[in-house]
Amino acid sequence: MKRLLQLFLLIFVLFSAQNVSAQEKKKGEVDFGVDLMSRYVWRGFDFGAMPSIQPGLSYTKGGFEIGVWGAYAMNFAGYQETDLYFSYTFLDDMLTLGITDYYFPDISALDQGYFDWSNATGHCVELNASFNGTENFPLSCSVNTFLYGADQVFSDSSLNTSSGLYENNTKANYSTYVELGYSFTANNVDLDVFAGYQLNGINIEDAILSGGEGFYLDGPGFINVGFSASKEIAITDTWNLPVSTSFVLNPKRERVYFVFGFSF
Repeated sequence: MKRLLQLFLLIFVLFSAQNVSAQEKKKGEVDFGVDLMSRYVWRGFDFGAMPSIQPGLSYTKGGFEIGVWGAYAMNFAGYQETDLYFSYTFLDDMLTLGITDYYFPDISALDQGYFDWSNATGHCVELNASFNGTENFPLSCSVNTFLYGADQVFSDSSLNTSSGLYENNTKANYSTYVELGYSFTANNVDLDVFAGYQLNGINIEDAILSGGEGFYLDGPGFINVGFSASKEIAITDTWNLPVSTSFVLNPKRERVYFVFGFSF
């Protein structure tokens, strides 16, 4: 894990070196806001089964961005998530490399705190790489792989000679998600068509027996297919309200979602 993070940081340094002088002339920008969504649906999964409040805060300078994002179910006792991320965009905004720490306190088996990174941690660290498309070629592609944390499966049990009990050994699953997207505009509405595929997973029967299942359950297969639409609605002469809606199908789980939300 440590070597992977060191390699990732080295890649950041190498790619950013070519633009350092230009970025020094630019001032950083702070942005924040909140989305109110009818459901939190991410990569074909409904997290919380409840309307969700999703705040975000970010700082950008040149191609670098660091930020925090969260999702909190409106029943207050439901699903929670707090994510930290860092990314670098380069080559005229065509490519982005990033790393994200997803924190899910609800899935921590032993209710560990935020700074606990043991096997039962509520953290998931993911490496992200994406081609963002261009104005003349609005086709995007992203590859996302979990490196460490709650994305894990259980290997064969072993006998603890001290306690005399059998214990499960955990190993990283490296769950990988790939998504293709196509963006265009029609009648002043921004439209996005997407298809997401999980590359790996374990047999669901093994998951049930062992107690672990990887992040996207058993795989591989399509888990996130659909389209989204967004536009701004004029509320006053000086203020427009961004609204969005998405139709999402998870073919692998035979689930469908229709989500609506607006942003401030």
